[in-house]
Amino acid sequence: MRKFVIIIMIFIATNAIAFNTSGRILDMNGKPIADVIVSVNDYAVVTDIDGIYHLSKIKKDDLIFYHKIGYQDKYLHPTNHFRQIVLEKKMVEVEGYSVIENHHEHVSLKSSDKLVISTENRQVNDAAELLKGYAGIKIKGSELLGNKRTISLSGNKSKHTLIMLDGIALNMNGQDFDISTIPSGIIDKIEIIRNNAGAIGGAGAIGGIVNIITKRKLDYVADKGKRLFITAKSSVDMGSFSLKKMKAQLSVSTPAVQSIMMYGKSSAENDFTYYNLTTKNQEIRKNNGSEIVDASIMLNTHYKDLNAKYNLIYQDYYKELPGRIGTLTIFDKCNKTGISSKQYIDLTYKYKAFVFQTDLYLNNEESTYDNSKSTIPGEVSDTDFSKQGAKISVSYNKLNFLLWQIGSEYNLQKFKYHPHSSSIFDPGINKAMENYAVFNSMQMQWDFCPVEYQLAFNARYDMPQRSDEVGFSAQASYRADSKIVYQNWFDLILGGGFGDSYQLPSFYDLHWKDGSQAIGDPNLLPENSRGWNLYYKFKIAKSFFKVSCNFNEVNNLIHWYRSRYHWKPGNIGKVEISNYEIQSEIEMFDWILASFSWQRTFAYDKSFTDDGLKSDHYGNNITYTPRSQTEVALIATINNFEFNINYSRTGKQWSTKDNLRAPMDAYQLVGSKISYRYEKEKWLMTVFGGGNNILNEEYEVTSKTPKPGENWFSGVDLELKF
Repeated sequence: MRKFVIIIMIFIATNAIAFNTSGRILDMNGKPIADVIVSVNDYAVVTDIDGIYHLSKIKKDDLIFYHKIGYQDKYLHPTNHFRQIVLEKKMVEVEGYSVIENHHEHVSLKSSDKLVISTENRQVNDAAELLKGYAGIKIKGSELLGNKRTISLSGNKSKHTLIMLDGIALNMNGQDFDISTIPSGIIDKIEIIRNNAGAIGGAGAIGGIVNIITKRKLDYVADKGKRLFITAKSSVDMGSFSLKKMKAQLSVSTPAVQSIMMYGKSSAENDFTYYNLTTKNQEIRKNNGSEIVDASIMLNTHYKDLNAKYNLIYQDYYKELPGRIGTLTIFDKCNKTGISSKQYIDLTYKYKAFVFQTDLYLNNEESTYDNSKSTIPGEVSDTDFSKQGAKISVSYNKLNFLLWQIGSEYNLQKFKYHPHSSSIFDPGINKAMENYAVFNSMQMQWDFCPVEYQLAFNARYDMPQRSDEVGFSAQASYRADSKIVYQNWFDLILGGGFGDSYQLPSFYDLHWKDGSQAIGDPNLLPENSRGWNLYYKFKIAKSFFKVSCNFNEVNNLIHWYRSRYHWKPGNIGKVEISNYEIQSEIEMFDWILASFSWQRTFAYDKSFTDDGLKSDHYGNNITYTPRSQTEVALIATINNFEFNINYSRTGKQWSTKDNLRAPMDAYQLVGSKISYRYEKEKWLMTVFGGGNNILNEEYEVTSKTPKPGENWFSGVDLELKF
């Protein structure tokens, strides 16, 4: 009897002991589900973007409830170890309304070290604003309307960042891409993979890939009688330098068809005061205005397991082009007008564990450069870029253990340059380049609770062909990366990878002709790189600390320099780029998020002569690569208010290849933004305002090209659901 009583007491005591439990919630495709309500008794939490939740002081006989609209509810008893839970989708009936989620997710990039940034519940002006504050991501250019904005990853040049739209490369060969031309209203999320991602995206990914994923999913909510759901959005912005913006967007959804149509118009004079270091006076930078018209259409339809999507992004622009300080009279009335369009069709068919995908795309930009009315008149010329192609792939996903993809891609790029003063002796440029590619990727995951191991491998083989007599050799690229994760009430992550990439010379590098000023070199070699990265990350709830190290060796880097007679491009023998990064985010009091990142970069010329001797520039710093980059941000959310303040410091950088000129000064920028959301029934209104460079720092990103001082912006967004 005594033994029986002791056993009962031990059983009761065991079940009364409280412990912590955690886990990850996935969908049927093995993808994390954010914002799932996980509750027990009167205590509830929600999962983060990785599908992770943490519960404390749970007893063994408690029952945990998992709930999210669009998924089957689930009840489970807790365990004292990390667990993975799968929720099944369902159709939900709510007071005469249907919530339907019938779509195919675009197959994302394969890498175990991928940063994903969502636009959900965020008010942003452009894609660049989404990327602020992250370690190793440098936004080049100013916030002025019409100013070109490019992205540099891990200390590499902007032309080494491959910008993709739903997995389709946007860069022309050898060129960077202006990310400000992508309207923020069509962006669902952004994926970033850094360092040697050529095996994933092809040419141009030496620094990495920024993949912009457009909105595809529209959760259809409609009255059973109408079976139609309409959302209308509009916004009006204004700010310094006569900034004016207007945008209207209409979304229409039915069970079979979803569509988003957007139209926007923007203008700004952009004249600002700056300090001229040469004259030692305050002057006004003029001829800097822009007028831009944006339009986009997204159509998405599905029938059973077949999904079709069409995207069109159109822009019509007029941009004034002021010259560098010292050449203002040469460009005081210079401007560029043009139109650009990006359109593609995506067909996706799902059969059991297989996904068959076909992408057809056509990008085109036609522009006219006019410098005929400046004080010292210059040329007038027309330029036409076009890129068209097709990409076909087959993917296989087995219970989230194996994700495998194989495919091929073809693209044709054309470049036409026609000076209005051309003659039979200088007819302009008309060149083309083709590329045939095959690729393969594989991602595997093993779960040995509480340890998870991921491995990803990508390979690609490109065969570029030129329209002239000079040819390129075939390019093979690979990338392997892995990570091991220990999961508990906290996560410990250790990962790394290695790979190689390449970059083809641009049409400008190869064929440019500008009288005695500049001339291209058709015998340039492609750039090739090889490198590795390692990182360690500690994560607890929504807070984390990450340390990483990156190394990249680039051979045949193309650099324009001044020769005896003119500017010309050349292949630098070797460049080594390495950096160390620290990044941290800390959530305080559930309403304050603080972030910090710091990067120290070393970028040196390591070239040798043909005789095996060190070149004249051996050991010199690579131009326009900041030695350090610091970002600090604080976001406070109280009820419907959100306040954001950010600080950045860009270290010294060199502007000449020989490093004889002193490096450009470091500069610090401070910006802030505040917004208020008001929602009532079918209406949602967001009022926002803020400032850039509020400390009025005088700085230059490139030599003798000043940037604006303090400036402000404000606006109102309205949304109405029918």
